[in-house]
Amino acid sequence: MCGRTVSEDGIKLHVDHKIPVAWGGVTVAENLWALCAGCNQGKKNHFASFDDGDMKAILLIESVHERIAQFLKRHLGTPVSSLDLEFVANATERQEDWQKRLRELRYPVVGLVIETSRKKVQGFHRSFYTLRNWKDLPAGHQKLIREWEKPANRKRLCLELGIG
Repeated sequence: MCGRTVSEDGIKLHVDHKIPVAWGGVTVAENLWALCAGCNQGKKNHFASFDDGDMKAILLIESVHERIAQFLKRHLGTPVSSLDLEFVANATERQEDWQKRLRELRYPVVGLVIETSRKKVQGFHRSFYTLRNWKDLPAGHQKLIREWEKPANRKRLCLELGIG
């Protein structure tokens, strides 16, 4: 994670579960990686700030939209790091554009209000997202999102769903 190597920096590597066992992670090659001691401890300390039961339930959710939404709901009104959202989005399968899934949650057919902010953390500019409201995702949200992306459907969807 930090870019240091065994050969150049003489670090000792630890085998780490990408998704912690307490969150439902299993001991298989796809869920293991090598981290230096510092990165492993930092990850462990950071993840300790999350509730194991909540995270296990969130990571079991099949829909990436729902996973992101539920994670934000657990932090309603509090900024959430883009790094944490990326982790949640990619927990079950690689999302090439998880940020697009996040933007789609803001579509009127879904209706979440998510604010974006940036701040400097440990010398790096990081993006943060704050959920300002909660409403359950509509049934068939993925289909509604696809329909909303076609401009010809927007007026009809607004009328059907009573949104303006």
